[in-house]
Amino acid sequence: MSYILNSSDGDYLYHPNQTDLISNLSLFNQEYNSKRLSELEDFSDNSDYSTYPTFDDVLAEYDPDTYDGKTFTVRVDEKHIYSSDSELNGFDRPSWLRNKSNDDKCRENLRKLLNGNQRGWHEPDANTLNGWIRVEEVVTGDIDSTLGVSETKYEFTLVKNMGNHRFWMKKIANKGGICEYLMKIQFHTLSTISNPIAISDYICIEGDGHDADADARASQNEKQKFVSAYRSGKEDVVNCFNFLKKLKVEFHITKDGHGIMQQEGFNVNGDWPVIHSIQGLRDGLSNGMFKKYGEDNVKAAISTCSVLCKKTKEDGFSYSAVSVLALMYRSLTDDHTNPSDTRKQGPLFTKPDLEKFFIELYEMRNSSLATSFGIPKFSKMADLSQSQGMKSWPYIASVAFWPEIQNWYKDKINNGNGVLGFSDGNPCMVYFINKADAFVRGDVKKNVS
Repeated sequence: MSYILNSSDGDYLYHPNQTDLISNLSLFNQEYNSKRLSELEDFSDNSDYSTYPTFDDVLAEYDPDTYDGKTFTVRVDEKHIYSSDSELNGFDRPSWLRNKSNDDKCRENLRKLLNGNQRGWHEPDANTLNGWIRVEEVVTGDIDSTLGVSETKYEFTLVKNMGNHRFWMKKIANKGGICEYLMKIQFHTLSTISNPIAISDYICIEGDGHDADADARASQNEKQKFVSAYRSGKEDVVNCFNFLKKLKVEFHITKDGHGIMQQEGFNVNGDWPVIHSIQGLRDGLSNGMFKKYGEDNVKAAISTCSVLCKKTKEDGFSYSAVSVLALMYRSLTDDHTNPSDTRKQGPLFTKPDLEKFFIELYEMRNSSLATSFGIPKFSKMADLSQSQGMKSWPYIASVAFWPEIQNWYKDKINNGNGVLGFSDGNPCMVYFINKADAFVRGDVKKNVS
């Protein structure tokens, strides 16, 4: 059978017609010039794939009917391997191997000892790479009214959706020499002129497997997981994307600040505030943070964070800041009165009133008057962080917002609720205090009393 198999010359980075793909070989060659290669230490490579069929062997027998749904393990020349790049609206991040930390990690893995010697590329540890074959029908020759098309060819493109680090490590172990890789492959349904497959559909299918693999690997970057899950159409992540989009919040997915909202045609001017981590937000609108605090409270927290960034002159905010404010909204703007209580207290704040407090507080903390006496504690959103050694959201909130919130409440909100108005006996405050872990609950209660 006659066919076209796309390959890279090792220089040109991009695929000739699939707009989301880049060549892994060209990417490596751009990073490792001859000087860098000459400086690499010596590593061994004990791989031997002679018992496996070649990629060409399998392609030569291709039949769209019999190959559908089947997988093959083959040996593949490096020049045929492409990756779907998130910077090109794909789902993967092959270019992250150019970052020093990731490149160093690959070499650290090659240096690990085996029987007292550097492990190098040790085939029993390597497992296979994974890939999908995009198949397009290519019609050539003359068209006869009776006989139809005189010749049909297929064009194949191999897209690796698992194994970026393994590709990179083997190239390093061979000092940039020509490499062959063992790969498990599967064929997409044939894309024809009458029934073409869009690139977005390829990405959805390939990205789903990548996301499953990323979830199984703790070392995978959160942003990479989000991109691959979103591109594959994972419902919870798509819902998270739409939630942030509606609130006009960006999520940067690249080290140099490219955002997924911009990639998808939103945040055109690049001026949306950035959420630096999404963690429990990606688990769906019925799980994670949404389940813990309620969608309305999470929405209020993120909206407030966006407003406060303008007051603090920050480009964005952390998941920690959202968590602290979501706790505040859940505690103080929801009704926590027990059905058995004879006295109905109701929430201490409405959501607009609590946001107004936060705005006035951060305006005060960032005013010229405040800075003339030094920068106050918790004047930035970044200060609402677990990184200072305290992991309790209620504790962080209690030192960040008290006693100012009590004073503001008495001045702007107090409607004569008596001793329970803003005391630790109010159901809202009981809820807030009880959300603290036992070992800091006493300190939280002391801070808010």
